Amino acid sequence: MTLFPRLSFHYRIFTLNGVFAIVSIAVIWFFVQPMYERQVTEDRTTVIQELQHFAVQSIDERLGQWITITHYLAWNLQTHPNDAGTLIRQQIAFDTSIIQIIISSPDLSDEFTATSTGYPQFAFTPAVNAWTVSPKDSSISILWMFDSSAHRQIFGVQKFFLIDEKRIFLILYADSKHLLHQLERLPIGGEFAVQVGSSRGIIYNTAEVIFPVIPDAWDNLNVIQDLPIAKTQWKILFSKFSSVPMSLIIGIPRDVILQPVNELLTYSTAVILGLAVLIAVFGWIFSRQLSLPVTQLVREVERLKSLDFSMPIDIPKLREIAAVATTIESMRTVLERYQRINVEKIIVEEWKNKFFLSHSEDGICITDSTDAFSFMNDRFIQIKDLLQISAPVGNKNELLSHTGLKKTKETFREETNGSYTILFHQIELLIESPEQQSQFYRLHDVTIARGNENLGSLLVLHDLTSERMMEKMKTEMMNFIVHELRNPLNSIMGFASFIKEEPEMNVKERLEYITIIQESSRTMNRLVNRFLDVQRLESQSVDYHKEPTDLVAIAKLVCDSQRPQLQEKSLVLTFGADDGLPKTMVSPDLMREAFLNLVSNAIKYGDEHRTIEVVIQRTEKSIKFIITDHGYGISSEDQEKLFSKFFRVTTNKKSALQIGTGLGLAHVKEVMKFHKGDVTLESNNEIGCRFTLTIPIV
Repeated sequence: MTLFPRLSFHYRIFTLNGVFAIVSIAVIWFFVQPMYERQVTEDRTTVIQELQHFAVQSIDERLGQWITITHYLAWNLQTHPNDAGTLIRQQIAFDTSIIQIIISSPDLSDEFTATSTGYPQFAFTPAVNAWTVSPKDSSISILWMFDSSAHRQIFGVQKFFLIDEKRIFLILYADSKHLLHQLERLPIGGEFAVQVGSSRGIIYNTAEVIFPVIPDAWDNLNVIQDLPIAKTQWKILFSKFSSVPMSLIIGIPRDVILQPVNELLTYSTAVILGLAVLIAVFGWIFSRQLSLPVTQLVREVERLKSLDFSMPIDIPKLREIAAVATTIESMRTVLERYQRINVEKIIVEEWKNKFFLSHSEDGICITDSTDAFSFMNDRFIQIKDLLQISAPVGNKNELLSHTGLKKTKETFREETNGSYTILFHQIELLIESPEQQSQFYRLHDVTIARGNENLGSLLVLHDLTSERMMEKMKTEMMNFIVHELRNPLNSIMGFASFIKEEPEMNVKERLEYITIIQESSRTMNRLVNRFLDVQRLESQSVDYHKEPTDLVAIAKLVCDSQRPQLQEKSLVLTFGADDGLPKTMVSPDLMREAFLNLVSNAIKYGDEHRTIEVVIQRTEKSIKFIITDHGYGISSEDQEKLFSKFFRVTTNKKSALQIGTGLGLAHVKEVMKFHKGDVTLESNNEIGCRFTLTIPIV
């Protein structure tokens, strides 16, 4: 990286161009290729599966027809034996793929044979063990094999049945060559192989390799495997026929499936290299057009380094460089003027003063004799832009009369110094914006005049917003504390006075009043302790002890401790946690208080007969405690202030009726900050409130 800034513009273009080409090709080959390869493989495999399913369904339908014909002829022979011969010949004439139908019996001497006229010389006698009993019907045997003498694929169906206790065999032979040929014409695209077989052997195969046959015990109708066969990686799709105990296997070489990927990679690489060449050529031309005027401008500026401001800068024709050259020429003209009057020191002082003013946190502005702004620092420009949303602010008068400003505590003072009059004007301003919170400023306006001539002003805007907000928070905090402490204090004072003034009060009443005084004292103590807990966490003045802690166990104890409150409101609390959650370094007491606060709030802020869901989940680096209360919910405007001290929801009437200090969620937030975790809220009508504590695993 230290070498790159030293390169010329030409070589930077070539370097970046080369890096772009290399990174682009690397991204395509190492990131895009695997994803596209996986997608193409899935898509093409899905298409081939659908084609295979269609082929199997079509062949199954045809084989089923022949089996159904065999059943029908056997039934007709049993019920109408006199018409059997005529029906068989009609069936052969109707279905031209049927070669021959034979009726024979080992108990009778004669045999009936009907042969299609399209196969006059057909003679086929398979071995007895060539027949396979159909798993669906034990009276049916299936045969599918190649007849080498006639070069045909023969499909046979043999039906066994009894007539008058005599064994009858009805055999149907059909030419299945057209069924298998349609497998070769599947629109897969590219090289592929088809194999039909059973556990007894291969019936039909278009490839030189032999694929493994699906075992008969497999129930899967569709199985996909990747197999290396004969130094070629094949994608093998197995599918079983439903009508016969045989399977169809389609094998596609992996290179055929990935052909679109390889073509895309080749095309993309060529395009990237072509673009790289074009960018290099045009970059060279562009850099020459840019570098020549830049080089010329650098030579012009070199003269200025030697404080030679006499020669004007030659403005180049290139518009972008011309703007820079014009600015430099303006600078040269000013420097030449300063040089003539020997005010180098003034230049330094002016630059130093403007630098200090520009980087001030206060908004500072200087006006000219017409009250127009001649200098504004960044902070003043920000305030001016905020005001210009509602009305223009082009000079001091428009600023002071702006409708978006509210003036308070305005003072005037005047001093005289020789012929000059200095007017001091101080105002406190309030800027109210619908999109932002109110902002408070103190404006110091110092105007210098000579007689009736206005020479200019210095305006300083000091931001008082943080101070005012702090004062407001202190006031609200004191009011809240006084309000919350007043009720228990009044109870203590009232019942203590009553006990004092009634010395003859019976013991039962006295104990009852003392109990009320104790409970009021505890309420005050809880409020003060909770406030102090929040303050300690905010100020980090106390180092709470951390130890490896089982958060699931703590959460369960907290949930179990709230059973009486749950039963009182007829609520159901469900608890779930991921298995194997590790212990993490936390303060057990603080986490127990945070869990208890959220669970008690979930019980308190909602109607009866609800379900509260508590879930503890693990992510890669943290543990999440999630509680969903299905309760009243919290409006979006209240959600922004929910974790502030002493804030309580008032927009919901039911929530406002509940008793609380407004410190609980502020305490939860500080507990999470102490553990470098986070607390978030999701609220809508469907789930009520869902608080999530994210606790880092340490």
